[in-house]
Amino acid sequence: GGKTAVNLTQAKNLMGCFYSAKLVIIDPRVLKTLTDKDFLNGLVEIIKIGLVSNKKIWESVQKNYHKILRRNNFYLEKLISEAIKEKVEITNLDPFDRGVRKILNFGHTFGHALETYKNYQRISHGEAVSLGMLVALKLSGDLKLAPNDLLYEVKDIFIEIGLPTQIKHLNLREIWKIMSLDKKVKDRRINFVLLKDIGRPILKAVDEKSFYKAAQIIL
Repeated sequence: GGKTAVNLTQAKNLMGCFYSAKLVIIDPRVLKTLTDKDFLNGLVEIIKIGLVSNKKIWESVQKNYHKILRRNNFYLEKLISEAIKEKVEITNLDPFDRGVRKILNFGHTFGHALETYKNYQRISHGEAVSLGMLVALKLSGDLKLAPNDLLYEVKDIFIEIGLPTQIKHLNLREIWKIMSLDKKVKDRRINFVLLKDIGRPILKAVDEKSFYKAAQIIL
């Protein structure tokens, strides 16, 4: 997508620029060399694309997670290709992240803050974002944007494939402070990407109290 950035102690991706790649090469066979943890990190991004933009991708993950976990090369090639097409379409519409591309931040507002809180250790990017997606889905339900069934549908798949759904020893006030440094903050409310349904994202300003309530889902 062309985003390049560095992580600082205050927040993740705090400084950076846009620099589009001249070429991207992907060989799905390389996935067989990864640890389960690193493999799932990549899968989280595919799940995210499905949830915010393409219901068919999400449904494919739901129906075929056994093939994914077995790292079936034929299936993964097709799944990765579909996810890439979706992301390219979004980033081409908004290369500098000023509009529609913001939907790709689903799960990342909280996820990035969690990575910073953990000093970029002990939790991977994918694990942090998966927890962030659950918080965003709980917010979506609490704010009457989406049915709570959607939250538990996603949570069930996370459990099946081995992604975390809970985290211990988390100081939510510190997380809020870190998120407050994010570029998505306005009027002491933080913009989250929430869902009305699969493929129907919405950017919504959330207050501190609502965040604390929703975050209980992962504690």
